Amino acid sequence: MSDKQPPHKKAKHDVVAHAEGSETENKLSRLQRIITGERSKAMKIKRTGQSVKKTERQSRVRISGKLALMLQMPFDVFCEIAGHLSPLDLLHLARSTRPLRDMLMSKSARQIWCTSLSALDIPECPSDINEPQLASLIFENFCQGCGAPRVNKVDYGLRVRLCAGCFTLNVVRGTKLVEEVDSTFCKDYNIYRLCYFNGGYIIVQYPLCLPDSTFAKQRFFRPDFSDTLRQYLSYDPGSDGQKSFIEKRKQLVEEICMHGLAIEKWLMQNADKKHKDEASKTRSRRDSIFTRLRGMGYTDTDLNSDIDNREWKWISLVYQPRELTERIWKSIQPQLETTIRLRREKRTQLALERRYKEREAELAPFYKNICDDWEIRVGRFSALTFNEFILLPGVRELIEKDEGTVSITKNQWDKIEQMVYDAIRQQECRIEKDCTAFIVSAWEEAGLKSLIERSSGATDKIIYHASAFLSSVPRYGRALVTYKELVAARATPGCTRTWPSHLPPNPRVTKYANELIRSLGMHDMTTMDKMEEMGAVFVCKCCDPIFHRKMTWKDLVIHFCIEEDWLSNAKHCFDFIRSKKPECHVVLIDDHDIADREDLAEIVHEDLPESPSHEEASYICALCKSISIWKYFDLRTHAEAHVRARHGKTIVEQADIKILD
Repeated sequence: MSDKQPPHKKAKHDVVAHAEGSETENKLSRLQRIITGERSKAMKIKRTGQSVKKTERQSRVRISGKLALMLQMPFDVFCEIAGHLSPLDLLHLARSTRPLRDMLMSKSARQIWCTSLSALDIPECPSDINEPQLASLIFENFCQGCGAPRVNKVDYGLRVRLCAGCFTLNVVRGTKLVEEVDSTFCKDYNIYRLCYFNGGYIIVQYPLCLPDSTFAKQRFFRPDFSDTLRQYLSYDPGSDGQKSFIEKRKQLVEEICMHGLAIEKWLMQNADKKHKDEASKTRSRRDSIFTRLRGMGYTDTDLNSDIDNREWKWISLVYQPRELTERIWKSIQPQLETTIRLRREKRTQLALERRYKEREAELAPFYKNICDDWEIRVGRFSALTFNEFILLPGVRELIEKDEGTVSITKNQWDKIEQMVYDAIRQQECRIEKDCTAFIVSAWEEAGLKSLIERSSGATDKIIYHASAFLSSVPRYGRALVTYKELVAARATPGCTRTWPSHLPPNPRVTKYANELIRSLGMHDMTTMDKMEEMGAVFVCKCCDPIFHRKMTWKDLVIHFCIEEDWLSNAKHCFDFIRSKKPECHVVLIDDHDIADREDLAEIVHEDLPESPSHEEASYICALCKSISIWKYFDLRTHAEAHVRARHGKTIVEQADIKILD
């Protein structure tokens, strides 16, 4: 459906539109000229299979009969009665029958509207709007274009309420509206000051901060702007009539701004007053409920809702502005008492858990002593974490004895001490067995069957091998873990892990480690202890010499993993960009390919040359950026080395590297 003018028929807002006495029968009012279309909210509702709610039509004769007495009473009596109705009630009454509409929309009935509005302290109407229009604008919430319900965002200076779709169609930039009439007047900035624009309150809030060009960029209500523009162009340029018209319109726009601000202020005050009234009623209801519950023997602790579960309805039952009556009390009393019972049960459970925590804290020194003693006896860290320790059956029985009300004594601990030693030994065997299975599985997947044969299934040879890392490929700060580090970490007091924890070695890590051992010319059964004792003496020979740095054995393996991850991510990004832009072409080279070269790393004991200091500017690889990868460098020489190694360019061009300010 294309954007179109709505047909001229009596809609819900026509009672407001027809209140303009200056409109002739052959001319549409400003509201009847609103454009609707596919983007209007009513059309969206229709497409979802719903319908815009309309007032049910009843027999006009029947309705008139019901309200016949109102039409027969003296007019001054009718005005006295109607003056006590709210503005919204007056609008509904005016829409009930045509005679009542004619009576309430007449000039003689203006005092009724003024009385109703002033009773609510609503600011008086300026000359551009009448009381029924203002009442509809403030108290109703339908779109005055398409009739869609629940439209609450209103710019009261525009004097119209529109849904988002109708707003887009009818509130348009001023220059576009002038171009539709005559583009030669687009630079006549006087035009844009003659009509209120969306958000035009800044005219009176910041009068000295708005250049003429700012007004031309604002959005105006199409019917109002078109009428004003037509009148402006009807005068001779520079004539006294045009100057007088400009002055009057500017005064009217300022009056509209002041009135719109006054309405906004009234709405805020009204909302604040309503909020305070509801808060007062809510407190009164709460106090009434609490008084009744205390009279039934419940304590302040029972009435405290701090520990309530979300599904309990205490808050919704107690804290609402509805007055507490006997009927309501009888309805909510069983639910409130049920909540109090559940609350007592939960407090009892929380108190029990708190006592258990206290007993667990009492066992912490015993746990530390037994771990220290195990390290002295066996020469290894305890494989049992504190969380695993307190879950042991004997320890748990000690914690939960007498529901945690009695402190744990040394005599009680001595009875279970040997059981804890046995549990440490069993846990150590279990972890060794699981880690051995992890590493053997990784060797098999990496095709390193020779290592399995040479280790002969010996646990020590497997878990302490130089390639026995117990973590996945490190990314985003994650590091590899050796068996010793794993056990040491579990022995720290703050460790909360329980075995089995997920630490499977990645076959790629194992393969990298074994290829690096081969490249270094070391024995294929070299242990992790020997590699760690050597310290930071390993240097990657795959990198450009400018990137050379001395690393530990674990750092060297991590370095190769990170380089492969970068290349894998770069290829993924390139494939994605290539699917969108087939002309994109970027060379990606794996300069750390362990299958393509023999000299992967070397051992260097001498000090390496110091790297030059960082430059003020930062650099980025333009080739990586073209496939949505941001690679930063502190030195231009580093960026050039990256382009040569990763993108295979022997001559680095100026466009290959960009400077970041």
